[in-house]
Amino acid sequence: MKTIQKKIMAMLMMAMLVLMGVCPSPASAVNEVGRVLLTPICMNDGKTVKGTAFAIYRVADFNAGKFTVVDALKEAGIDLSQWQTEKQANKMAAEVKRRHVPVAAQATAQANGMVVFDGVSKGLYLVVQTKTAQGMTSALPFAVSMPMQTQAGGEWRYEVSAQPKVEIEQKPQVPSKPEGLLKPSTPTTPPAKPSLPDLFQTGQLFWPIPLLVVGGCVAIGCGWHLYRHNKRKR
Repeated sequence: MKTIQKKIMAMLMMAMLVLMGVCPSPASAVNEVGRVLLTPICMNDGKTVKGTAFAIYRVADFNAGKFTVVDALKEAGIDLSQWQTEKQANKMAAEVKRRHVPVAAQATAQANGMVVFDGVSKGLYLVVQTKTAQGMTSALPFAVSMPMQTQAGGEWRYEVSAQPKVEIEQKPQVPSKPEGLLKPSTPTTPPAKPSLPDLFQTGQLFWPIPLLVVGGCVAIGCGWHLYRHNKRKR
């Protein structure tokens, strides 16, 4: 009896081992999907920002633990080894827009401000904010990996969380008018020209000259006549 029980137990254990070898684990399933959770945070006060919306763009496939750029971005020169840097995220955003890469998914914030993307397949995704909360700036584009490895050689996680950072929008300040300065008034009539001082008339009028010439000639004539008359008497 004990022999039969041992055989049954051995067969059950072998069956379990076979099933474990045939059925893939969740982390290695080919069609494994996950979710991306975004919680926008205000950098000024650390509070969750509500009323936003985001879109994700697939920029790379994920196979055997490695990323491969999608066909639409093959010639874009994206460095996947630096996908977590701001520089590469900005480059991805520019190339996605320029090459018209289709949107993989879009989501609007829930009542608590969280933005959830469900059913996200394996790959590298660019996250772009599409709706800004009133009075806030937009978050910079960034990339997320599905799945996300907790550490080098560690576990692959299929629920990825991120906190896009935004700020309170600063309105440009209008410079105030300085006090104590009066606006110069515009003269309605041109100022009167200054009057010139009265000048003596000497040398300014010419009408006495002819009279003086005639008078001089008459005097000369009279003198000459008197001179000859006196000479004859002598």
